[in-house]
Amino acid sequence: MSKQGSPHPMMDVPDAIRMVLEVTAKTLIEKDIPPHEHEAVDTVSSNSPVSDLLDRILADDVLMSEPGYPPYRASIMDGYAIQSQQLNNNNNNNEWTHQVLGRVHAGPAAIKTTETETAEGLPSAVYVTTGARIPDTYDCVVPIEEIEESPDKLQIRITTEKASIEAGKWIRDVGCDIPAGSVVLPRAACIHPVSLGLLLQSGQASFKFVQPLRVGVLSTGNELLVSSETWANGNSGELIQTGQIPDVNKPILLSLLESFSKNCKPIDLGMERDDDMESMTSTIRNALETCDIIVTTGGISMGETDIVEDVLVKRLGGTLHFGRLNMKPGKPTTFVTIPTSGNNKRTCLVFALPGNPVSATVCAQLVVRPAVNMLLQYRSEGVPSSVEQMTQNTFVPPEIVATLTYNLKLDTERPEYHRVVLNSSTTLESHGKGLQVTAASTGVQRSSRLMSLRDAQGLLCLPQGTKEKPEAHAGEQYPVLLLDDRHQPIRLRDSLHLARKAPKKTRVAITQVSQDPTKYALRSENEITEQVQRALSGSKSGTVEVVSCQRFSILPNDLDVVIKGGHDVDIWVVACSGSFTYSLDISTGLRKRVGKIADAVALQVRRGASAQDGTAALFEPVVGYLQSENASQGGCILVALPTLGLEAGLGNVRGLLKHALNVARGKPHNHHH
Repeated sequence: MSKQGSPHPMMDVPDAIRMVLEVTAKTLIEKDIPPHEHEAVDTVSSNSPVSDLLDRILADDVLMSEPGYPPYRASIMDGYAIQSQQLNNNNNNNEWTHQVLGRVHAGPAAIKTTETETAEGLPSAVYVTTGARIPDTYDCVVPIEEIEESPDKLQIRITTEKASIEAGKWIRDVGCDIPAGSVVLPRAACIHPVSLGLLLQSGQASFKFVQPLRVGVLSTGNELLVSSETWANGNSGELIQTGQIPDVNKPILLSLLESFSKNCKPIDLGMERDDDMESMTSTIRNALETCDIIVTTGGISMGETDIVEDVLVKRLGGTLHFGRLNMKPGKPTTFVTIPTSGNNKRTCLVFALPGNPVSATVCAQLVVRPAVNMLLQYRSEGVPSSVEQMTQNTFVPPEIVATLTYNLKLDTERPEYHRVVLNSSTTLESHGKGLQVTAASTGVQRSSRLMSLRDAQGLLCLPQGTKEKPEAHAGEQYPVLLLDDRHQPIRLRDSLHLARKAPKKTRVAITQVSQDPTKYALRSENEITEQVQRALSGSKSGTVEVVSCQRFSILPNDLDVVIKGGHDVDIWVVACSGSFTYSLDISTGLRKRVGKIADAVALQVRRGASAQDGTAALFEPVVGYLQSENASQGGCILVALPTLGLEAGLGNVRGLLKHALNVARGKPHNHHH
């Protein structure tokens, strides 16, 4: 078999992730009924180990059994149970008020009766500890602090005149915490530590959980050893001559999938040679009957022995959605869907990943994980009818914006997902700009070099290099997709990485307005340009381009002179100098002229500016969307802030402004930021 070159166009990663989720959503919607109604469920006993319950997804509501919780009347305090209607008011004469008939401790022990021949005619009482069952004849508990006991503890006197003696006092009634028949935990709830306690309190003997997502992993390649023991037993010298290496992809992916969720069950599909199409076809065909997702590694490039695509499409009738990604590493990544023919007709998602371990691991995080998240999220909930709604609400890897610590050469062929380690610090230089996160490369980024992933905490999203910009410079900021599971994932609609298009320079206009230039000095064009560039890109030679810099000495009523015509830019910075009243009038005037006000962002501007110069706190910053008079030009984000504190104010929101622009211009977000 010979291959001249891939017939598939390269797809940008954000577009590929969206396509994966849209296709996955359609497979769920096409089932016509909510998946939980016909997905297999596992019934787990309440006596099962905690490890069998934690993180599982409930397939049905858990209801509180009779008689509710607590199942008996229980004391809230250590004290004495009495009958509120049989109170002897002899405490003023320092006489005993109650005869003690017994003592009740929490637990299964019966009441310990007390024999006594004294104080006939006194109302009875029983000593109770916290949590103890209250005998039926008593309806009130008096705390021990309000009681005086006789030396033999056979009589008591209520010593506090203000003691509250009323029915039900200091008693938890039956079912007061959880009434019988109420929903303790709803269907689709994910079991966390508190849920475990509620499950046990419910009194149910067993619980139904959604069957875990079944994800099969298959390694392909003649060079792979069937067992890593062969390599580890000192035979590596012999194996070098035969060109064999241990299979690291499968153990990595099996472990990675398990880390995605307790509800993700990885299945080892073994290993297939890349010269036996019949065997590979048979293995994958069998896996289609049991797996929701299949992940293969290797055999997907353009070599003579790369047969995986032919097996998936020609032999198994799969639909290929994309066959190459515009990324480094992971270019040959392929996504296919294959309908199954068994009793439970459905569609299996197949991800054919490259054979190099870094490529396979990175692509599993980028394109496989979101699909896993969507299937887990909606297989137990009712599936919405809108593909877009499901896509926008699916969880994707969390992300931050990080600053480079040194220059990195950009790949001139493809955008790169560069493995980095992160460091967070607040320094003197970053004062007023909040916590600064920096990113440093893990070294040589070859897709075969697994060491580049050893300490990696994130994937730095670098743009494709050009002649004009062959390097990413120290001080520039880029999105980082976090690999650490301890970080809370975000929904696709909130992802900066997935919202952005091909990287381009951010065009910025600067306008200074002043009440009186002789009293409030205006900055020189070079000075304020450098401040804005440093604040918004972290580097004077970064991706921010100041296209205009104007100065006006105007009254607030003349703002239309500044606003008229708008600007063909992305961000418009209005720096104001003047008295408190003047600045307030400018802010008020600008708020009336912009739409989609972002007060939360403006607050961050104010905090940053105030940290740099205390007087900046008197200014009311404005952040909003200014529509251009030329509809074809779209609009820009206008940021108005005091000249004093300008750099720190902008620096505190530089990551938010570009995101806000995407939102305002109609990217996949409908809410304000």
